[in-house]
Amino acid sequence: MKLSKFIFLFLFAFQFNLNLFAQSKTIDKIIAKVGGEIILYSDWQEQISFLKNKQSTNLDDPSCSILENLLIQKFMINRAKVDSIEIKDEEIEQQLNARLEQILAYFNNDFQKFEEYYGQSVADTRERFKEDLKNQLLAERLQNKIIGDIRVTPEETQAFFDRIPKDSIPYFNSEVEISEIVYKPKVNATQKKAAKEKLEK
Repeated sequence: MKLSKFIFLFLFAFQFNLNLFAQSKTIDKIIAKVGGEIILYSDWQEQISFLKNKQSTNLDDPSCSILENLLIQKFMINRAKVDSIEIKDEEIEQQLNARLEQILAYFNNDFQKFEEYYGQSVADTRERFKEDLKNQLLAERLQNKIIGDIRVTPEETQAFFDRIPKDSIPYFNSEVEISEIVYKPKVNATQKKAAKEKLEK
């Protein structure tokens, strides 16, 4: 069963706040709840802002797709906790240290630049990232648990595509890859001399 079907079955657990846009000024509020996991308005807006800044062109409004991704993520986290999937503190610390070291290396280990960019100290950033990283690892472990034992053979893949009606198969433009071998021969002294004499004549 696909993940989207799982989510559909658990839609009764979502408690949406229908008055999200009722107030002209919203500081922060819970906009959705999946089991024991909540989604804050500020988290949603932060991801929307990040995606819009990242995109070079104005595409479709990403608000709905981002909220859907957040719901899926929270569902995975909640399900992982229900299934008693555990992440050791040592593993979290190890991955957290590796990621912070990578970020600091980008700033040439300049803590001041780091604080200017993130608006907080390395210690505060560590605490902020810690829970996010734990949730990410929980979601990954659950996903591996769900699809870890799935094995699909090439024959099953071919049979799946053979069942699709020919008029329903999407059209993909042809792609051609062109390569060129360039060889520049070396000119010896005799040939240079002969060419020079010919030009002079």
